[in-house]
Amino acid sequence: TYVCALINMILIGVTQGAQTIMSFYHGKGDERVFLHVYRLGLRTNIIIPVLLVTGCAAFGSGIAFLFHSGNPELTALTVHMFRLFPWGFIFVGPVLMNILYFQTTEQNVYATLISFLRCIGFVQVFLLLFMRLFGANGIYLSFLAGEMCHFVLSQILIQKAMSNLEH
Repeated sequence: TYVCALINMILIGVTQGAQTIMSFYHGKGDERVFLHVYRLGLRTNIIIPVLLVTGCAAFGSGIAFLFHSGNPELTALTVHMFRLFPWGFIFVGPVLMNILYFQTTEQNVYATLISFLRCIGFVQVFLLLFMRLFGANGIYLSFLAGEMCHFVLSQILIQKAMSNLEH
């Protein structure tokens, strides 16, 4: 839980750091710099979780040992979780940046829709479904599946918004 919270905090930090800059340049009307900062945040929020999640999968037992020792069953469960659950964070970062894009460009309906679905939406639906299909592994896989759906939805809306800019 601590490791996943750290990954989430890093993604939120990158997004919040970009927020002020994006708001400033959007308000200034400098679309070129605005989009540059957005894309930089997007790349950062993809690269960092890929590295961190790969590290979790590769070094899960070492990471688990940092937080507890002497319980092989708990270590095995933690390593198993590290191989399934954190992969959803690869999709969280871009979704957060897409929400920020919509907030900054005053497209609040899209920002609110995606934010709401992240609170009560795809992950919860997949949790109910995957628990029946995959048992305990469904808990871990539902996060990945739900975040993938948030990503797909936010990308569709981003493409729509950006195509409207070109017209």
